[in-house]
Amino acid sequence: MSLGHLRWAAGAAVACGLVLVGAAGVGPACGFPTVGWPPNDASPHDPGVLEGADAGPPRPLTLIGPPAGTRWERESSHLITWDGPVPLPSITAVIATSFDAGQTWRLHDTIDANARRYVWTLPASGPSRGRLRVSIGSYVAETVDVELEPTTRRNYSWTRVQDAMPCQIRDGAGALVHQGRMWLIGGWNPAIFPRGSANDVWSSSNGVTWTLEKPNTYLDATFDRNRDFEGRHFAGYQVVGGKMWILGGDPVQGIYQTDVWSSVDGKAWTRVDRFPTETSTVYLPPTRDMPPFGLRSLHMTGALGGKLWILGGQTNDAWVHPLWPGVPWAVFNDVWTSDDGASWSRVEPRSPTWEPRGIVSDCPVYKGRMWVIGGGVYDNHPIVPEHPREFHADAWSTADGATWTKAAEPPPFSPRQYHNVAVFDDRLWVVGGYNPLGNQGDAWYTRDAVNWYRADPPPAYLARHAASVWVHGGAMYLGLGSAADAALKFVADMWRIAAE
Repeated sequence: MSLGHLRWAAGAAVACGLVLVGAAGVGPACGFPTVGWPPNDASPHDPGVLEGADAGPPRPLTLIGPPAGTRWERESSHLITWDGPVPLPSITAVIATSFDAGQTWRLHDTIDANARRYVWTLPASGPSRGRLRVSIGSYVAETVDVELEPTTRRNYSWTRVQDAMPCQIRDGAGALVHQGRMWLIGGWNPAIFPRGSANDVWSSSNGVTWTLEKPNTYLDATFDRNRDFEGRHFAGYQVVGGKMWILGGDPVQGIYQTDVWSSVDGKAWTRVDRFPTETSTVYLPPTRDMPPFGLRSLHMTGALGGKLWILGGQTNDAWVHPLWPGVPWAVFNDVWTSDDGASWSRVEPRSPTWEPRGIVSDCPVYKGRMWVIGGGVYDNHPIVPEHPREFHADAWSTADGATWTKAAEPPPFSPRQYHNVAVFDDRLWVVGGYNPLGNQGDAWYTRDAVNWYRADPPPAYLARHAASVWVHGGAMYLGLGSAADAALKFVADMWRIAAE
């Protein structure tokens, strides 16, 4: 995963992103290839494939874009989507722009009409208003005029500060900032860890020099899961109350990890949940009560109001040992909170909320609100899933976990999962991730969840998913994850992003 796991098919081990010694192939981002974009189950108003010719008589071309009175910042990017016509009169959509209320038009771009989406990046200078037109054959539709305001774009430098981190290649490792240091926890790579994932802990004051604070003890069946946390990746990692927290885990060890651990110094970890794991074989069915939030993986976590939060996630028995009792397939959009990691309370929604999902690195707090951005659902079978993967690109926020507000317009970046969400330079960031086109190498930021700007890295940076991100010392550090070059060589590099 990122379920960072192994898929055994036709005798070939296919890893979730990382190359295994002797593997016959490399699977994209924790899964198997998906041909085409977007998913086949795209809704009528999501970027997707237009319906076929048997969908009925032709209907007009309708743009889904800005309402009257919209004000956008120069140089920001915005998503324009369209519906109809059916059948398509042309495979090409012609994009034109006008900055004189539609009196004259200038060719802006041509794209595949089946994409049904276009990201419009506004000019840095010129007239104070503009509109966009889409033409598909004889069908034409255009947006309203948009008022253009001054840009808030910032320039950022990307510097590679590590070619190969001492912790070696891994994805889904926890990344926290605590007591003035950057911390890295666990991660997944079956090529170097005896049991697939690790429970080692590293720290650094500068992102360059790293110290091993706690060695990997998750080595064999003698491991005592009541005295130390099991290896895991893409779990929940937060800092609350002067402590670092690990919230749950993943099912790649054959069970659902529901434990909660905390530490002040990164060396000694204390289990704080009330439901300890059995001391017998890992594959015995549970003989204890489950924690209130139940069995799940790929959940999202946050730290809001001095409390810990667990949001969404899913079950997926494809990764659980056969002796473990079956858990019905489910994807969640519930919200749980705790003061101490032991007692958890469900927060009942008081408004419409996001679709069930998970697979987001963090739900950070920005301007007093906790954010859920993008994410999705992991498929339940590697070859022919009954429940296929889902990908989202919407943005939601809350001040209390109960009342949620959807951003006024959809973000311009492609739907994705296994991406990083962070707050840096007083801006909300979305970096990398994975979708059916593969690993993503883009970076986006915003001050208001409406005006998004690209801050893409240099060519030497490799697209990746399940990376680790820290905001520390006036910079954002981004590294590790599942990232391979053209020769399929995976890396464990580290990048520093700073405002110029």
